[in-house]
Amino acid sequence: MVERYQAIRKELELFEPALLQKPEIVALNKLDLIEADPELVERSRQALIRRIQAIRPLPLVGDEPYVLSAVSGNGLKELTTAIWQAIQLDKARETGRTEAPVLFPDDPAIRREQK
Repeated sequence: MVERYQAIRKELELFEPALLQKPEIVALNKLDLIEADPELVERSRQALIRRIQAIRPLPLVGDEPYVLSAVSGNGLKELTTAIWQAIQLDKARETGRTEAPVLFPDDPAIRREQK
């Protein structure tokens, strides 16, 4: 698992080294295979946190790494909310604001903006 993460980061570095300085969010899929054992899920998550921090200089985002199951949908809302907030924060920084608006992907104001 960590080897794949390192391989992806190496590919990004070879393509464009500046990409390694961009915000990123790590997510683990296939939670449905181990979610019956919450202790195993948390131990795996904590081990991955330590390994991610040893690989990249950027701070973790929210509850990263996000653990999810694409099959059952568990964890998807948390991940999409984190992605949305990271995008909004990045936009806020670009425009000189110090904080991002507190909106969530399913907020009615966002649906209006997208029309």
